[in-house]
Amino acid sequence: MAMNRVKIEICGTPYLLAVEGEPEYYEELAKDLNAKMQGLLDSSDRITVTGAAVLTALDYLDELRRSNDGADNLRSQLKGYLEDALSAKATAENAARELRELTAQLERSRMECDRLRREVGYMRGQDM
Repeated sequence: MAMNRVKIEICGTPYLLAVEGEPEYYEELAKDLNAKMQGLLDSSDRITVTGAAVLTALDYLDELRRSNDGADNLRSQLKGYLEDALSAKATAENAARELRELTAQLERSRMECDRLRREVGYMRGQDM
């Protein structure tokens, strides 16, 4: 993939990046990062740009870890749901097979009952 160059500015310092993908995406990331860091810098006279960068990085790492944990939890739930669905499918297939067997057995029983009725009717006809 071709590399694109994008110029961004974070807390007054310009950076020239070589990126894969759309420059607008990285500009948006830089805008968000700058706003977060600038908010920290504006909130205290004691915080340095480095301190704001460290705090911002920690905040983003915390957010990333929580997102990853949430994604792992969702994957685990989805795996459980898929296992439940496969079990339910197997149960339904077994029930369908049993229903077919019972339906066939019922049909054989009906045929046997009809045969016996005819036989009984034939025997009654001979008794007279």
